[in-house]
Amino acid sequence: MKLHHIALRTKNYTAIASFYRNLFGLSEINHQFGYSYWLSNGDVILMIEQDNNLPDSRIPFDVIIFGIEKENIESFLFQAAGMGIYPFKNTKYSWYFHDPDGRTCGISFYPADL
Repeated sequence: MKLHHIALRTKNYTAIASFYRNLFGLSEINHQFGYSYWLSNGDVILMIEQDNNLPDSRIPFDVIIFGIEKENIESFLFQAAGMGIYPFKNTKYSWYFHDPDGRTCGISFYPADL
């Protein structure tokens, strides 16, 4: 069994889709106008869905972390800075950002063979 998709609800699906497409290089595989974008890295689908009924005070606790090779971190951080996006926290293996909804996302080269 493998992970098929992750769905995020938002009040501005176009802004969120643009953020993930531009920062993480995800490809658009489906667009249902007025409702959703489906983006993918080839393995997992990220479904970004419009939901106008979300309360303004909703605090998103979702976290999305993308794997990255250690040697690509510096160029990724440089690209993010060029977009005005900077990590708010980092650890030995991971860097964390906020998307336009305040949801945590990031990159990690945490070893898979623990």
